[in-house]
Amino acid sequence: MLDGKKYCLDTSGLSNPRMVLPDDIFVSVWNHVYLMIELGAFAVTKGIFSELEMIEGGMGKFISENRKMMLMDRDGDWNEGEYLSIFEDFKERYRSVLSTPEVRKRRTIDQNDLSIVALGKAMRLPVITMESRPIQISQKRKRVPEICDLESVEWLTFNDFLRRENFKT
Repeated sequence: MLDGKKYCLDTSGLSNPRMVLPDDIFVSVWNHVYLMIELGAFAVTKGIFSELEMIEGGMGKFISENRKMMLMDRDGDWNEGEYLSIFEDFKERYRSVLSTPEVRKRRTIDQNDLSIVALGKAMRLPVITMESRPIQISQKRKRVPEICDLESVEWLTFNDFLRRENFKT
């Protein structure tokens, strides 16, 4: 694990909570998240970073301004080769359920989501997501929590993350 990195972050791990916890009402929650971004606690892939930049309000702009604190790119001091190997393996093993730009599939994992699980596995960090396990298991569709479970990668909801951080309002 890299110094300071504590979590891998799926887009839904921030975008969904912002819809139900507006930053003008839950100021202390979001100030805590902003601080963790500044401290470099979150690791993301390029695809996830691009999605996070699109979050409305000040959050997307703040994320853009803190690119170096979040984005795991080629300039970093980390084992990118292990991540790439895991990601390629995942794309092959989960190709029957993977939605790609060439083959769009509804309600299943896409390459960005698969990349964050691969990053979590490579960095041995939990993945924060607001996706949930499906009620019924499908052979045609998978979500982030299911892939995490299959790959022994811990996953947390946003509330689980706040509890792990001992955050209290």
